[in-house]
Amino acid sequence: MVTAYGIWNGGNPLEFSLPLFILQTAIIVATTRILVLLLKPIRQPRVIAEILAGVILGPSVMGQVEVWATTVFPVRSLLTLETVAHLGLLYFLFLVGLEMDVNVIQRSGKKALIIAVAGMALPFCIGTATSFIFRHQVSKNVHQASFLLFLGVALSVTAFPVLARILAEIKLLNSVLGRIAMSAAIVNDMCAWILLALAIAISEVNSSAFSSLWVLLSGVAFVLACFYVVRPAMWWLVRRVPEVETLSDVYVTLILTGVMLAGVCTDAIGIHSVFGRVRVRPRDPQRSARGFC
Repeated sequence: MVTAYGIWNGGNPLEFSLPLFILQTAIIVATTRILVLLLKPIRQPRVIAEILAGVILGPSVMGQVEVWATTVFPVRSLLTLETVAHLGLLYFLFLVGLEMDVNVIQRSGKKALIIAVAGMALPFCIGTATSFIFRHQVSKNVHQASFLLFLGVALSVTAFPVLARILAEIKLLNSVLGRIAMSAAIVNDMCAWILLALAIAISEVNSSAFSSLWVLLSGVAFVLACFYVVRPAMWWLVRRVPEVETLSDVYVTLILTGVMLAGVCTDAIGIHSVFGRVRVRPRDPQRSARGFC
């Protein structure tokens, strides 16, 4: 059931989806805000507080308390929580892609590329090497190639959204150092998403080697379609709006619906839905971002 009958009718609100989800959201937000205030004197960014909140509320700390695990965050509620979380992640990464200017890489020259490769190569090699040690400790049924790629990417990726938020908080986003760091992070992020998409495709397709090939080819076809069909269409929409005006509700609805459709397409291909989010974006990130405001 979704909604409760009320405590006066003998019903427990935490046994129903909606009140339990609202309570979980309130606890997550409150815990994060409290940690932000506690970490503010030592100048830690918000993302650190969010990570710590996840550790505290998750199975590592509070999950060890049986009453908490069975009442506040029971297993049956994780489907709803993960669904909303993935939907939020889908749109969050779309907004990140909306403000991501790939031309920044060209303006930064080889410096950003060298930094990105140097910062990713050694951790990736260490991650792939340790994957042979930890594979059987995780599960004997884990696909070796996908686990190798996943662990290598997990240890080598510099998360672009996280870095952008940290640089913005310390007011270095528009500095020379910030532009170089963001350019290197864009290269790192693109490589990580490609490798992670390949790892997920390999792990989820077990029928034959040709299935993995079809997943890869379908992903390439999807990217080409977004570049040569969807992207020009969105650029046409943006050009129809004057500089001083915002996008109309119709255009915003079309774009936001397109984000969800892109997620459905990539999920149907065999790649996680979040990989389709950043491809649905106009060619001028600054102007399109202003149009959404």
